[in-house]
Amino acid sequence: AHRDGPSLDQIVPGAGYTCTNVQLVTTQANLSKSTLSCAEYVQLCEQVYFHHQHLRRRRREEGAAPAGGGW
Repeated sequence: AHRDGPSLDQIVPGAGYTCTNVQLVTTQANLSKSTLSCAEYVQLCEQVYFHHQHLRRRRREEGAAPAGGGW
Protein backbone atom coordinates (compact mmCIF):
# COMPACT_ATOMS: atom_id res chain seq x y z
CA ALA A 1 0.00 0.00 0.00
CA HIS A 2 1.20 3.50 -0.80
CA ARG A 3 2.04 5.44 2.37
CA ASP A 4 -0.15 8.38 1.33
CA GLY A 5 -3.00 6.13 0.24
CA PRO A 6 -6.25 5.80 2.21
CA SER A 7 -6.57 3.45 5.16
CA LEU A 8 -9.38 2.71 7.61
CA ASP A 9 -8.38 3.27 11.22
CA GLN A 10 -10.25 2.11 14.29
CA ILE A 11 -10.92 5.17 16.46
CA VAL A 12 -10.98 2.93 19.54
CA PRO A 13 -8.42 0.19 18.86
CA GLY A 14 -9.87 -3.28 19.28
CA ALA A 15 -13.51 -2.13 19.16
CA GLY A 16 -13.93 -3.35 15.60
CA TYR A 17 -14.53 -1.81 12.21
CA THR A 18 -18.01 -0.34 12.63
CA CYS A 19 -19.51 2.77 11.05
CA THR A 20 -19.09 4.68 14.30
CA ASN A 21 -15.56 3.44 15.04
CA VAL A 22 -13.65 4.13 11.85
CA GLN A 23 -11.95 7.11 10.30
CA LEU A 24 -10.19 7.49 6.98
CA VAL A 25 -6.51 8.30 7.37
CA THR A 26 -3.35 7.81 5.32
CA THR A 27 -1.63 4.43 5.50
CA GLN A 28 1.43 6.10 7.04
CA ALA A 29 -0.68 7.72 9.80
CA ASN A 30 -2.45 4.44 10.49
CA LEU A 31 0.82 2.51 10.75
CA SER A 32 2.39 5.10 13.03
CA LYS A 33 -0.73 5.31 15.23
CA SER A 34 -0.77 1.52 15.55
CA THR A 35 -2.78 0.64 18.67
CA LEU A 36 -2.70 4.10 20.25
CA SER A 37 -5.91 5.98 20.92
CA CYS A 38 -6.39 9.24 19.03
CA ALA A 39 -5.47 11.23 22.15
CA GLU A 40 -2.33 9.13 22.71
CA TYR A 41 -1.32 9.55 19.08
CA VAL A 42 -1.75 13.33 19.21
CA GLN A 43 0.27 13.40 22.44
CA LEU A 44 3.05 11.38 20.77
CA CYS A 45 3.07 13.75 17.79
CA GLU A 46 3.30 16.74 20.14
CA GLN A 47 6.22 15.14 22.00
CA VAL A 48 8.08 14.54 18.73
CA TYR A 49 7.38 18.12 17.58
CA PHE A 50 8.57 19.72 20.84
CA HIS A 51 11.64 17.47 20.96
CA HIS A 52 12.62 18.60 17.45
CA GLN A 53 11.98 22.25 18.37
CA HIS A 54 14.30 21.80 21.37
CA LEU A 55 17.00 20.25 19.16
CA ARG A 56 16.60 23.03 16.61
CA ARG A 57 17.05 25.74 19.27
CA ARG A 58 20.07 23.92 20.65
CA ARG A 59 21.70 23.63 17.23
CA ARG A 60 20.98 27.29 16.52
CA GLU A 61 22.59 28.27 19.83
CA GLU A 62 25.62 26.13 18.96
CA GLY A 63 25.82 27.74 15.52
CA ALA A 64 25.02 24.57 13.58
CA ALA A 65 22.62 24.37 10.66
CA PRO A 66 19.28 22.62 11.35
CA ALA A 67 19.23 18.95 10.42
CA GLY A 68 16.43 17.09 8.71
CA GLY A 69 15.23 19.66 6.23
CA GLY A 70 14.95 22.56 8.65
CA TRP A 71 13.28 20.86 11.58
